[in-house]
Amino acid sequence: MNRKPLLRKCCLFTTFSLLTFLFTTCGLYEYYYLPQVSQGNIIGYSDTSVSVVLPNIADEYYFANGYIIFYRIYLSNYDAPGSIITPDQRSSISSSLAADFTFFSPYTDPTNNILVTSSRLFSDRGYYWLELESGASVINLLTSSGGSLSIQFTLDSSQLTINGNYYPIYRYTFIPGQNRSFSPLIDLNTDDGLNDLARLDTPSQFAYVSMYLIAEGDNISNFTKVYSKPIHLNIFRLQ
Repeated sequence: MNRKPLLRKCCLFTTFSLLTFLFTTCGLYEYYYLPQVSQGNIIGYSDTSVSVVLPNIADEYYFANGYIIFYRIYLSNYDAPGSIITPDQRSSISSSLAADFTFFSPYTDPTNNILVTSSRLFSDRGYYWLELESGASVINLLTSSGGSLSIQFTLDSSQLTINGNYYPIYRYTFIPGQNRSFSPLIDLNTDDGLNDLARLDTPSQFAYVSMYLIAEGDNISNFTKVYSKPIHLNIFRLQ
């Protein structure tokens, strides 16, 4: 009796099962179809602004909804000298900022396959999505078609610029009538209604906001959300 065809079928089935296991358990399938925005796409930043080129991801396997920006505000008594890029600076601003940055680092690292599987990864750390004046999410404007993006904080306004169009930006809240401004500082010191703020035990002299950008898509086979690896945009100094 010739057992070779049966043996070949068994080998093929085992190989297919192994590949299926690797792609579904290691997250490679999701990772490659919603690519992370490269750090090289950040083309300029300071302690109050950032400029980013967003790639077009509309042709990816998963339908890409667009990009979301998550933020968190940190009150501080540290006067940062310029752009905030070192661990010592983050620790000096806020121990919470340093801890959050360390927590997210494996997710932003492009060299591993640690994936974001839920937006709760951010909200559980007090990070919420950036909104526009109408309460609409930024994802409505940061579409999968890509384009140019910049964020700037000035003495009298906070604004997002998408492909040359300007939009005021606001904090996220469920509370009607709640202050949604990123400034002035006196309002942040007395603000106790939102969870997007890391406070100090004493009145603060300065405030900073850290932001991450991530692409969101839909897995239409099981009706779940799919996310790219996030990229850290900047730590801004609020004016």
